[in-house]
Amino acid sequence: MTTYFNALSLIHDLPNDPEIVMAAVTVDGKALKFASETLQNNKDIVMAAVKKNGLALEFASKDRQNDKDIVLAAVQQNGEALRYASEDRQNDPDIVLAAVKQAGWVLRYAGKEIENDPRYTDIVLAAVQTAGWAIKFASEDLKIDPRYPDIVLAAVTNYGKALEFAPETLQNNKDIVLAAVKEDGLALEFASKDRQNDPNIVMAAVQQNGLALEYVGEDLKKDPRYPEIILAAVKQDGRALVYVGEDLKKDPRYPEIVMAATKQTKIYEISLREVQEDGLNLKSLSRDLQYVPEIVMAAVQQNGMALEYASERLKNDKDIVLAAIKQDRRALKYVSAKLKDDMERVLTLASKEKVGRLAQFILSKKLKVLTVSEALQMRNELLTRE
Repeated sequence: MTTYFNALSLIHDLPNDPEIVMAAVTVDGKALKFASETLQNNKDIVMAAVKKNGLALEFASKDRQNDKDIVLAAVQQNGEALRYASEDRQNDPDIVLAAVKQAGWVLRYAGKEIENDPRYTDIVLAAVQTAGWAIKFASEDLKIDPRYPDIVLAAVTNYGKALEFAPETLQNNKDIVLAAVKEDGLALEFASKDRQNDPNIVMAAVQQNGLALEYVGEDLKKDPRYPEIILAAVKQDGRALVYVGEDLKKDPRYPEIVMAATKQTKIYEISLREVQEDGLNLKSLSRDLQYVPEIVMAAVQQNGMALEYASERLKNDKDIVLAAIKQDRRALKYVSAKLKDDMERVLTLASKEKVGRLAQFILSKKLKVLTVSEALQMRNELLTRE
């Protein structure tokens, strides 16, 4: 009795032997390629071949490629077998529906005539439910079908970026765009300008993929909710920080945004260790990190002169400035102009011999920025350091 493995080796020599060929295609459907033309037309052999591997239909005779039973079995095993079916079968709604249910993208191999079939809408719907991007192969005429919005919704639910192939009116449809960005935030690229400026849509997009921040509309960037959207984006993917404009660096939440971004990418922990080892490493960190209070504080506590590399905002932060000056009084030259006058006066009088004059200065209310309690705290800490 012929074994399966012997059959695979013998089919090359005995391509017209039904037993050998049947045994071979049962092991490997594509072994049908080596069968004789007569056996490539044998319904039982071809059926066995396509049930094992639907793509074996490529090697069947023309008659078998037009045989509905054979083709149906082939596309049910592998939807791509539709490409090897006869033209008649590529226009057969039963065959095409079975094929797209197995692999939606094979809608590309459907015949032109099927577009006029009343079941065509169901076929396309089945296709996009399996592979959303298959909508690109749908007929243009289908866009006037009242069920077309349902097809697009099904498509983007399966594959968000299928939104690219939707007409402009549906790229502006809130429900469709929301479904798209929930599946893939980067689908925001294909939304209308109105939807790219919709805070709810954009928030959903960046929560799914922070890098969707790249496609935010210009109007939304002026919205007071925009910092919250950015924060959500960088929490999802710290790399989204590259899409934050210079204007936002003035926002009081910017340090929080940078911290969230760097923590998400592990840069925060690495940078913090670097400045704890040598505060002057603050110089080599990215400008964004020089806005993060925790990192700058660690830097100036290790080396007060690191204040030189802090952002202008943090050079005006009383706690950070005091920590820097406590570590090295020379750091005073890097204090913001706004805070510097008060600091210089307090430092000048912050000695045991001049305690009385310092108290007199503080009580005279000539402080420009510091409060009395802050000046007293600074004086006490500086005296303690001496």
